[in-house]
Amino acid sequence: MQAAQAAGVATEVLASLDASEKPRPWAERAAYNLERMHTHGLRRAAETGSQADLAAAVAALDAAQQRAGGNPGAVVAGLASIAAGIYNEVNIDGAVDPVEYQHALGSALAAQSTANAGNLSPALRADVDGLVALWRGVTAPEDASALTPAGQVQAQASRIQLAAG
Repeated sequence: MQAAQAAGVATEVLASLDASEKPRPWAERAAYNLERMHTHGLRRAAETGSQADLAAAVAALDAAQQRAGGNPGAVVAGLASIAAGIYNEVNIDGAVDPVEYQHALGSALAAQSTANAGNLSPALRADVDGLVALWRGVTAPEDASALTPAGQVQAQASRIQLAAG
């Protein structure tokens, strides 16, 4: 919106968005907004490592699982998606961001832990194990060519989302 305002076309952009918006009930919008806030909280916890942020992240995971009807598969799928999204930021113009590498790995490991504790199918657990295996170590490589391609991480996260239903 800032770019549209700077270009003097904010009214046109908003009109276009209004025209393309598909009506969604407020219950769906609220659920989406809550999920985004919880995801932000998880990422903040990974970034800061503070006890308060980590406690908030655990509470967010518990709340997400409750919203998912107690379905750990939905939480696993969400964490896999977060891992893939963060991993997209690991290799920027050939430079490895070790912090994003760690954050993405942390989300993948959280998905693995939730899958193992959640009495999920062996196939889904194997898919999550496959996601974690795409990180070749706990420390980010210095050379970007040693990274698993981001598309491969995204494809594995997509397999998990499909399997989790």
